[in-house]
Amino acid sequence: MSEERRVLCLKATRTLSKVLYEECVDILDEELHRRRMWVQKLIMRRANSGESSTVMSELYEEDPREFKYVMRITPGQFDGLLKMVTLLIQRSDTIMREVLSVKVKFEITLAFLASGTNFRMLSLLFRVSKAAISALISEVCEAIRLCLKDYMKVSNHLSVICVYILQNIFEINWKPEFPMQKYQSPYVTTSIHK
Repeated sequence: MSEERRVLCLKATRTLSKVLYEECVDILDEELHRRRMWVQKLIMRRANSGESSTVMSELYEEDPREFKYVMRITPGQFDGLLKMVTLLIQRSDTIMREVLSVKVKFEITLAFLASGTNFRMLSLLFRVSKAAISALISEVCEAIRLCLKDYMKVSNHLSVICVYILQNIFEINWKPEFPMQKYQSPYVTTSIHK
């Protein structure tokens, strides 16, 4: 092989190696930097298909009476309480993801308190992860408690009173035939027993 041909093959090999190397680096960069899907597709469609953006907003705007049956408060009360708790539960977006809106957090909490629906069902309805729901419900409840603390009075003897009330309800509704000790609460002045 001539010297000229050998130099030409060497240049072609170097050029080809350089192109292949750059192509391999590009492919590896794409693989390493490709955003991995760590959010369920169902949750990603929250803005268009979630309960907050569909049924709840329709009820709020078109049927306030049904909204009250579902959420246990009127749309006006909803707005007032939402304004009160907004500063306590509002968060900022991060580079990783957008935060849940205050309205969605509030709706999820009220839906849970009004119906006792489990977190899995709330997750499907509102398109929010179960982990987020378990965290936000206690956060929103604490915010509501702080905002309404002047309006809510809780007895220190609440558990004793609840036991007394439940016992009386049981006796009135089912009238057991077996003897039951009657407990007279020192905190309740009137008795249901006759």
